[in-house]
Amino acid sequence: MVITCDDLIFNDFRMSDFDLVCSNGSDGLIDDTEDMGLTPTITKVFTGESPRSKFISQKYDNNPQITVKLMKMSCGSIFDDNYFTENDLRMLNRLLTGKPGYSWLKIISEQSNETEYYYRAKVIAIEYERLGRQIVGYNITFETDGGQAYSEEQTVKYTVNANTYFYLYCNSDDLHNYTLPVIKITPTSAGSMSLVNVTDSWDTVVNNMNANETLTIDSQNELISSSRSRTYILNDFNLHWPRLLSGKNTFMCNRKINIEITFRAQRKVGFVL
Repeated sequence: MVITCDDLIFNDFRMSDFDLVCSNGSDGLIDDTEDMGLTPTITKVFTGESPRSKFISQKYDNNPQITVKLMKMSCGSIFDDNYFTENDLRMLNRLLTGKPGYSWLKIISEQSNETEYYYRAKVIAIEYERLGRQIVGYNITFETDGGQAYSEEQTVKYTVNANTYFYLYCNSDDLHNYTLPVIKITPTSAGSMSLVNVTDSWDTVVNNMNANETLTIDSQNELISSSRSRTYILNDFNLHWPRLLSGKNTFMCNRKINIEITFRAQRKVGFVL
């Protein structure tokens, strides 16, 4: 799929930092359908001769691909500096392919109602478009890690008293899976700390906390660390990684704490540009 946009950010590359524009660049084909990577593969079983199947699990197998065609703003002029030079190409290749694996890709378009869409993507192809012996176009093909995009990173901070409700709304479009945040918690008193998501009774417990000790819990990567030296911190943790449901989440902690919650909500938008 070929898309156009007003700006594009990927790692250290930002299109608007250079004299580049996204061309209309159609490949001459009109696609009636687009694979957004949201077609599920469902695992199910039948019991005996029953005509009804039992749902076991569901996953998405396809990773969408998009191509963005870039050209210099005044391309088409008779001046040579409006074509891509060897140094231009080396710089672009370095910024776009210098880091392995997936990185955050942001596509900005004035036509979109919500511009804060981020994708986990990697570059899978770089192509040059030639006019005679000059290179006039630079084509980048990205592959995402799935059909969903993500919101801008959000950080919310609270100071809450012991055994007092506080609330967080997560407007994720994924109604089946949890959103896994990074949480920093600083209790004001020592002892065992229990943070409960009352919405689904999920209780995160860490024992032997010190007053003003800052605990960092990365639920996505299942990492936990402390601002003080704790050799056996996992022995004090019940391994209930904090998680957010789509919608309203109600929390309570047994101690007065300062807490900071950072997350990105999923967006099942596909590529609408």
